[in-house]
Order: sequence, then C-alpha cells, then structure tokens
Amino acid sequence: MNRRATITACLGKPYRAGAVGPDAFDCFGLVTHLAGALHGITVPRDGAGILRARRIFASIAMPIDGAIVIMGASERHVGLWLAPESVVIHAIERRGVVIDDLQTLLFSGFGRPRFFARRSCIQR
Repeated sequence: MNRRATITACLGKPYRAGAVGPDAFDCFGLVTHLAGALHGITVPRDGAGILRARRIFASIAMPIDGAIVIMGASERHVGLWLAPESVVIHAIERRGVVIDDLQTLLFSGFGRPRFFARRSCIQR
C-alpha cells in the first residue's frame, strides 16, 4: 500500500482506548501503526517510553516526515508529522483519526508540541 492509501485508510476511524487498528485507534496505536507501515520503525506505546528511548529517538527542533509529535502538558498525546504537508495525523477521543495543522493543535489546547525522530533518520 502506498503512503497516501495508508494514511487515507486510517482517516475517520474511531478513537478507542488501547486500539491499535485497523478498525479503531488510540493516539499511540495510530502512531505505532503508521510509523511501522510508512517508515519501518517500532515506537514505544507511550510518551514516557519515547522520552526514555533516548538512544533511539532524539528531540529535533524542526520536524521531518515521520517525526513523532508529543503534545499536551502531560505529554500523553502523540501524532505523526506528515511532510511536505506540514500537518499532524493523530487520533483523538471526540474526533477519531484526523489531520490538523500546528495552529489548530495549539488552539485546541495541546500546547507547544515536541518533535522526536529516530536517530538513524536525522541528517547530520
């Protein structure tokens, strides 16, 4: 399945806590699914796991395609950065799987996002 088809197949799916797809997702389930399908990488199932995996994931200032986006004051919400579109695909309880730009996420109360990428994907 190509990139567009993989992303489109997820859009509109309902949110369900603990779901990893393909019929429903929670935010970490969606990121796990898409990071694997689009970029062949394995992602921890929670924000704390991503933050602890510093040997594998690095904080980056400017997002790249496939970057993990950690949002919210408690860093409990994640999405995946899509470039060149400059948007985040994420699963949220009241909307399901959606795509939002950063401004929409800020106005929705998620606060300033943090971006993480697999160290092997970062250009040096």
